[in-house]
Amino acid sequence: MEFRLSVISFAVLSLMVIWLFVQSVLNSLHLGFGSLTLVKVVVLLLLVHRLRLEWVAVRNARGALLENPMFGPEGIGQFMAVVLGTLGTFFLSHQFGLGAVLAAGAVGITASLQFRKFQVPAYCGAFVGMACNAVFFTYFHILVAGILGGVLFVLGTGVLNGFGGKLGTIAFFGTVGASVLTVSPLQEGTALSLDTTLLITVCSVLGAVLTHIMTARAGFGPVFSSGFMGVLGGVMLPYLFLETGGLLAVVFFCASFAGMTAPNRLSGEKAIAVAGLCTALFFVYSFPLFAGSGGKLGTIAFGSTIAVAGALDVRDRVWAWLEGSRDQSRQPEREAA
Repeated sequence: MEFRLSVISFAVLSLMVIWLFVQSVLNSLHLGFGSLTLVKVVVLLLLVHRLRLEWVAVRNARGALLENPMFGPEGIGQFMAVVLGTLGTFFLSHQFGLGAVLAAGAVGITASLQFRKFQVPAYCGAFVGMACNAVFFTYFHILVAGILGGVLFVLGTGVLNGFGGKLGTIAFFGTVGASVLTVSPLQEGTALSLDTTLLITVCSVLGAVLTHIMTARAGFGPVFSSGFMGVLGGVMLPYLFLETGGLLAVVFFCASFAGMTAPNRLSGEKAIAVAGLCTALFFVYSFPLFAGSGGKLGTIAFGSTIAVAGALDVRDRVWAWLEGSRDQSRQPEREAA
């Protein structure tokens, strides 16, 4: 039973990220940016390639997944943490006027310091709570999203771990599912001006790399590091850039999710920086899509980190093939000697 539910959660997470990335590629085609569309298609293919490898790993780890106590007290605690993180972030964002980025960052920092055992599910709930109140205009609507996110979080405990943005993808499923169930359609945003692309790219790379440095090198936890970047960006960037600061704070926070990636998935600042670049690319062309949903930012980071892992796998395979070809070409020389 547990393995089947893990397979379902793997399928849901994979489909959510592929769906968003396909929609982003189609949006690029609609806007007519051919070269960037080609790059995005390559990234999409790398994403699918890596997800195929992850599916093989899930299938081979069936025994470990069967031992996952998803229905025990710990699973119930994780579910409740997601729901409470959702409601707390939504409350801070809309009742206190903090805005989605600052509210989610504050919840992440608080959870990492005060509720360490449940900091990860609480932070997942924070992404659900980032949803716009123009879509989820009552606490009942956002509660439904939190419940859906909590269920998927518990069921997906053993799959696709270590990739930054997984929590946001869970939240994206929750808000999209709640939008359908409560008949609260998500909005369509306006396209971004390409004048801001350079700043978006810089902020994205910085957000990813700085979060990675805080996590992997300075010893802070990924939840605290990402939450800190959210608060830092939410306070500083609107002050430094009066017109685009709010947007850049969102980008900075979005990229911090890529920086949460575990070292066994992406190791080193270079790989994380590439993930930040991919995040910026898909952020720009996904901006008008599914406006008002929570978790879309994390889904962008999730797909970007998985795609970079896929690219590294392809690189290693090509390198191994080239090394093998060289050894074969030298074999006649060794035999003659």
